[in-house]
Amino acid sequence: MPILTFYSMLFRESKNLPEMDDYDAVLAFLNTFFTIHGFRNRLLFFFGSQHVHYKLFFEHLVVLAEVGVTGHINFVFLQQVGNLFVLLTSGVLWLLFQPRSSKLADRLLLFTPVVFLLFAPCYGDTLNWAMGSLQNLIVVFFALLCLYLLHRKESVAFFAACVSLVSAIASSGNGFFLALVGLAFLWQQRHRFRMVIWTFVTLAMGGLYAYHFSAVYVSPPTVAQHPHIILALFPLAFLAAAAGRVKVCVLIALVMVGFAGYLISRRWRHLDPSTFYAGTFIIVTAIGVDLTRHQFGLEAALVSRYCIYSQLFLCLLYMAALRLPIDCPLTPTRARVAKRSFAVLTLLFCISSDVREVRILHRRTQLIRDHYVAWTRNPQQVSLVPDEDPNLNTAWMVEFRQRAVITLKRSEELGLYYGPASGSIASSAP
Repeated sequence: MPILTFYSMLFRESKNLPEMDDYDAVLAFLNTFFTIHGFRNRLLFFFGSQHVHYKLFFEHLVVLAEVGVTGHINFVFLQQVGNLFVLLTSGVLWLLFQPRSSKLADRLLLFTPVVFLLFAPCYGDTLNWAMGSLQNLIVVFFALLCLYLLHRKESVAFFAACVSLVSAIASSGNGFFLALVGLAFLWQQRHRFRMVIWTFVTLAMGGLYAYHFSAVYVSPPTVAQHPHIILALFPLAFLAAAAGRVKVCVLIALVMVGFAGYLISRRWRHLDPSTFYAGTFIIVTAIGVDLTRHQFGLEAALVSRYCIYSQLFLCLLYMAALRLPIDCPLTPTRARVAKRSFAVLTLLFCISSDVREVRILHRRTQLIRDHYVAWTRNPQQVSLVPDEDPNLNTAWMVEFRQRAVITLKRSEELGLYYGPASGSIASSAP
């Protein structure tokens, strides 16, 4: 039921319109790619293309594949491809889910909170957004899949883990954090030869990333006060971003980190290493985002696209708690009742939060549609790109809006994108 509701809602709110980074990461990339002549020149451009801090190899492959098949891009298709990886991620979590009860009925019941947490649209900024979903959702999937495969002994599983590592790095820059976590995983397993291969793969991807890479600094609109405090608290706010308020997020994250410490004391790393290193990957990602985004203030840690990580971290803690032999004063019958009660409470919490997030996603979709319709009718008075992110520098936003219009028109001239007719979009625009 939550899966069907999730995808029906996303399909209903999907739109064949670019959003924010789509103008640079998708349309501008295609415009340049198809004006370059020669296979070699196009290949060099593909590996040298950069979007802010990232090289989006995987996303660009998907975009080029769609253009190769259909001759143009449709953002609804790109959005749904990215959204599909939430379902694939749930499949990997099921493979990682190993509660002490081996009964299928118990496993299904206990896995229900994981499904509701994962398919909660609290990370709505990433959903129904071509660039966001093809980056954030895919790197999460490949990271979890990679760590699951590393736990297996077969050589073919290790080969698949290396492919997953390459795919994760090709999806987003934090895939390199997976390389460090995976190396620690292999060290624990004492696989020296595999560590050498893993390091070689990482360095090879690092070489591709370094090709024509340039550091980019995006200045915040205002200078944050108490930067050292923000630097310390940012990872905590990131880990519980789904809670929505800074103080609440920090408090919840402290509880989550404390519980993670307790699980470690119960030999989490040895008894369930895949979920342990998956949790480690999320913590390292939180620290990495902290180092690059803390200057925007603690509110920047709560942006919707980061909530997928907080949801996953909570899922992993829950899964580990069911896997490890934790001392419990309750009788087996009362413990079973407590687990089922927790599952029911989780469902109620997720349903209530889903209602709120669905409204937010609908408002965002309508805002983008309204601006597009109003812009097509009066381009001199209305901007094509609405204000969505208060963390963006005002001067940068003015320049970006001008660039977005030029990019969109160029894509239409090249026949790479056909925007919907304004009359075909349900809009409240005047």
